[in-house]
Amino acid sequence: MLTAVVVLVFVRTPAPAPDARSARPSKESVDGEGIEKTGRTPGRANVDHSLLIQEQQLREDLAASPADTSARMQLARFLHDTHRPGEAAGEYVRYLAVRPANRQAWLDLADCYAAAEEWKEAESVTTSLLERWPEDPAGMYNMGAILANTGRSAEAVEWWTRVRDANRDPVLSERASESIAKVAAP
Repeated sequence: MLTAVVVLVFVRTPAPAPDARSARPSKESVDGEGIEKTGRTPGRANVDHSLLIQEQQLREDLAASPADTSARMQLARFLHDTHRPGEAAGEYVRYLAVRPANRQAWLDLADCYAAAEEWKEAESVTTSLLERWPEDPAGMYNMGAILANTGRSAEAVEWWTRVRDANRDPVLSERASESIAKVAAP
């Protein structure tokens, strides 16, 4: 018996523009330029010092005002963007305990769990997202990716078919069609 393994990626939509009432300017830009492309996990040996300073500042800002959800979200996104899904997940969980209506934070938390291959947690978070936003194309697509990565291809195809047929997001509709084809390929 031949078994195919298909690894599908999660969708991480760009962060929405901050609300003018709660927006805080970033201390520095995190554009990835400071990370050397060495193939190793980012760390003190291969990350530009300015990123380490930025992380320290974000942590100090949060320590000075632990209830500041904007500071918590900035730190979560920084950790996520610097490929530390475990640390980022903890910050997203704390953020969502206070601000559960932030759809993007749910997507980002699920992405962190998926990046760490913590599929049960990714599925649980995505289920919570879909309970709040039942027709969310990114949530539905990601549920398909979780199911495919845990060997439940038929269920994955059902989710991707919903995304494709709803066609609320043309990019995700196309990606869903491609994912269906990958799962169906021998």
